[in-house]
Amino acid sequence: SVLWSVDGAGKLGRSLAVADFDGDGLLDFAAGAPNFGQIIGKGRVQVFDRQPQSYATFNPGPFQEVGESIAAGDFGGVDGLVVTDSHRDSLRGRDVGWVSVKRLQDNRGFTTLFERFGNDGGQRLGERVITLPDLTGDGFVEVLATARFGEAGDRGVLLLDGQDGEIIAGLVAPIDTSDSFGQAMVLGRMFPNAGPTLAYGAHRTDTNDGDEGAVFFSGGDGAIVQTYSARAAGTREGFALAVLPREASADALFVGGE
Repeated sequence: SVLWSVDGAGKLGRSLAVADFDGDGLLDFAAGAPNFGQIIGKGRVQVFDRQPQSYATFNPGPFQEVGESIAAGDFGGVDGLVVTDSHRDSLRGRDVGWVSVKRLQDNRGFTTLFERFGNDGGQRLGERVITLPDLTGDGFVEVLATARFGEAGDRGVLLLDGQDGEIIAGLVAPIDTSDSFGQAMVLGRMFPNAGPTLAYGAHRTDTNDGDEGAVFFSGGDGAIVQTYSARAAGTREGFALAVLPREASADALFVGGE
């Protein structure tokens, strides 16, 4: 049964994140609407309580585009909202991309914990973003964001420190994925006798006849340790991923196509 639903313009719900944004001890959810029309920017992210009522909105600044990908996590004891704009321009060039962590204030506005721009034109930092558990021991979750590298522009990921946005590590797709590496990203224990593993969906990877899709797995050192290659042409597996935790055995990974 449906508990409740929310209708909204601009493809509301394209991206979703759950956290206690206002610190009242109850989980809220944020929903991105990347096509919401603005005079000076495009898209928005709304924060809802369980009623559901929207009690805060992050709107883009001039010439910004937000809402395509968002995430959330515990940033130093306060839940924060990760927003991105993969088409953001800077002095370094066009489409460098941008990732920022926002904290909700008592007046329902947002303050910035950090913001990170891409290093080069065309990098499109932040087309997809998730948060990971605290890896550095500073009490802040880390941020994993996709980015494009090299003349070919194929995607990889950058691991950003959740406290200041500094780059911890990077990973480039091991083969051509037609800019789809990291379309979906999840963390789990998918292999027996192994630690946490990251899975990266790449739904436009050609493994045989075309657009079969693939999923890449990386271990604690960031190196790719295994690849799942889909076999049916056109199924574009890796568009969506979900983990089912299991205590008695390795976690199950669900792979969805487009």
